[in-house]
Amino acid sequence: MSTKSFAKVSLKRILFLTMLVFGVYLLSNIYVKIEPGEAGVLYRRFGDGTDTEKVFKESVWKWPWNYIYIYSTTKNRVEESFKILDINGLEHLIKYSTTFKVDVAKLGLLHKNIGPDYIHKTVIPEIESLIRKIAAAKTSDELATLKGKSFPPGENHLYLKVDDIFIEDITHLSVDD
Repeated sequence: MSTKSFAKVSLKRILFLTMLVFGVYLLSNIYVKIEPGEAGVLYRRFGDGTDTEKVFKESVWKWPWNYIYIYSTTKNRVEESFKILDINGLEHLIKYSTTFKVDVAKLGLLHKNIGPDYIHKTVIPEIESLIRKIAAAKTSDELATLKGKSFPPGENHLYLKVDDIFIEDITHLSVDD
């Protein structure tokens, strides 16, 4: 094999491998797999931003410069604990859990107005605020009776369907001298 033909073959191989790598890269950036129990919201970088009208429920093809944010559409569960004060000013540690589900029809608005971190921006603060309001009107003994009970979430959430809030544990915190 002459040097010229070897150079042609090598150049063709390099060109083919370069095109193959570019094709795989491009494919991974234009195809988004959305699993069962998930939905996607399209963000157009060079367009109108977040598409609040259409929610993608299956895998989707997109332009490489756009982005699909994927949200779980199944029931989600949050467990948190935080300190509260009762009516007498005594400190307690409350551990609670709640389940919720996003409203798929409003998923685009949830993403645009709140963002992917909606659990920490809305769900947890609203639930803890409700628990604080309830605890502030009760004594230590009355708080102890809430352990193992559930209560409704109160007001309707705009983008979510929140189930009952369950109080898992209440611990009185002693005052250190």
